[in-house]
Amino acid sequence: MSPNRCSAADLLLPGAEHIAFDHHHSNLDQADVMAELIIRRGIQAFSERVQGKVFIPQARIDAEVGFSVENITVTFGGMEKLVEQLKSGRIRGIVNLVGCNNPKIVYEEAIVRVADELIAHDVLALTNGCAAYALLKLGFCLPEGLSCAGPGLNEALAPLQLPPVWHMGECLDNARASALFRNISTTSGLPLPSLPLAFSSPEWSNEKGIGASMGFRLLGLNSYHCIAPPIEGSEEVTRFFYEETADLLGAVMVVDPDPVALALGTAWIHLVAGEMLGADSGLGYLIIDARNFLRTDQIMAGMLLVGILGLLLNKLITIGEQFINKQWGINGQR
Repeated sequence: MSPNRCSAADLLLPGAEHIAFDHHHSNLDQADVMAELIIRRGIQAFSERVQGKVFIPQARIDAEVGFSVENITVTFGGMEKLVEQLKSGRIRGIVNLVGCNNPKIVYEEAIVRVADELIAHDVLALTNGCAAYALLKLGFCLPEGLSCAGPGLNEALAPLQLPPVWHMGECLDNARASALFRNISTTSGLPLPSLPLAFSSPEWSNEKGIGASMGFRLLGLNSYHCIAPPIEGSEEVTRFFYEETADLLGAVMVVDPDPVALALGTAWIHLVAGEMLGADSGLGYLIIDARNFLRTDQIMAGMLLVGILGLLLNKLITIGEQFINKQWGINGQR
């Protein structure tokens, strides 16, 4: 058998053949030679496959892939048209739903359930990388996927023959999502943290996912997850991720093991932000208008009132849950 090949030094397996640029990139002129060598090694290894150990499912599915700021702008006839859909509430928000899978939870289940709840509540999802495969396989990335979406998404996307989940590339293409968010912010004239935008990586499992979530929190956007990140070896790092980014970056990390609860929480937050984006009266309008005229007293009063109303609503929901549990018990059993 041919030896294993690896192009990353930190992932080098014992006995593997290392074909890569050196640390100082002094062998960049050998790129064509190395590329040809990798292809020839692959051809050689293919002929040595043991057919009895190879199983390639014959299932096939269509999907729309490769969304970008440019083709989204053209499809809508201008970024202001997408912003108008957000203002109207037909699209309640946009979530970048990404991330690798995690062996500690059921494979791909959290990603799919979060996507289900988001689109059912008129929240548009962007995706890339590993998370995208779960959604591609189940038809979320086809216009027919709107059959599971809410009436708002259907009204906004069906005339354009767009799916409820937009595939934006491979696992390093989070920059496409952040570019779309930046364009929405620029077009609307509102800062990113005040817009109904977020990052979600339900099954994250590695350092790359942590870096991606931090990239969006640096933009002032919250990140939502169904499992704790692999950072608990350091108390300081853990405290920073769980507590300190709120004051430093204006964004937090939310972890909820229940994908449905996580998605519903995200959708409701987007509903509040979306109401503020498109409001022409009420608290949302008061806060945005006061911000435009630098009336900090009105801004603080409006924010305080929103916070009080939120606490009261949370208390009412808690009382309702306790009543239901007392009457019928967990999962409907006394």
